[in-house]
Amino acid sequence: MSKKVILVLGMHRSGTSLLTRILSLLGAEPPRNLLPPTSENPGGYWESESVMKFNNELLSVSGNSWKTYFPIREFRFDELYSGRFHHLATDILHQEFGESGLIVLKCPRICRLVPFWEAVLRNAGYDIATVMIIRDPEDVFRSLAARSARPEFRPAAITQPEHSALLWLRYVLDAEYHSRKHNRATIGYTDIVSDWNKIAERLLESTGWDIPYISGDIKNQIDGLFAPEMRRQRSQDEPAFSTHSSVFDPYRRIETALQTPGKWSNELADTLRHDFDRTCEHVMPVNDGEKPPEISEQTHFTMSQRISRLLYEFT
Repeated sequence: MSKKVILVLGMHRSGTSLLTRILSLLGAEPPRNLLPPTSENPGGYWESESVMKFNNELLSVSGNSWKTYFPIREFRFDELYSGRFHHLATDILHQEFGESGLIVLKCPRICRLVPFWEAVLRNAGYDIATVMIIRDPEDVFRSLAARSARPEFRPAAITQPEHSALLWLRYVLDAEYHSRKHNRATIGYTDIVSDWNKIAERLLESTGWDIPYISGDIKNQIDGLFAPEMRRQRSQDEPAFSTHSSVFDPYRRIETALQTPGKWSNELADTLRHDFDRTCEHVMPVNDGEKPPEISEQTHFTMSQRISRLLYEFT
């Protein structure tokens, strides 16, 4: 019997940790060497520290970091897979999961690196099913900006709305495009918070995963994930950050289309992604080096203005 991996995709601060923990409680094997919980995620991140560090290296080699939205050219994935990274990734998979028949793999950075990980996983004998989780881009920004208030998280803060919105769009578009060939479910963060039982049913239908009987103890553990002390700071609790919702309104068209049956258009999404890449190349020189250049606030603003006009043409 072939092995199966549930690949969790989603922008940072979108609920990927919560979703991954639920999937692990439902029977998917999580990594063995997990990132430790923090005050930002008291319930844990449920991702491999080795995978996270490895993905940072892959992004760096491609001229990016987790905070940049430069396009990654298709030939880059072939180069990465044909080199030493393929063997390193295979070793990490074995260290983290052994021969488990059903695993869950999560790291938000994989949104940018799906073709590489798809090749590694298939070569390792896994059938791939994908779960994409989408959260309102303004709520994502508030969560990222809140890091600036804590010294230990300040280096990972994003405090400019335009930067956060563009990063959100890049993660979502890349993840959606590269996961089309998989059995896939797309869910909203608010949906999983409001009724995880229905989400479990959708996962079964969309991914072909035969979820076992859910005992009362498992249900109680999952319900406990939504206790106030286990939840991240919600947007209404972050009054210090004035976001100007108009920045995010055009991006919400993507969020709505992805979650509305029959509303998503691959053709329009491909055009948008292509235009996003071209706009990046026009406004910012393509970076093929291993150190991502700093992007000014003015550049983020200019980029967002141009992309917003394209988004209003979407759907």
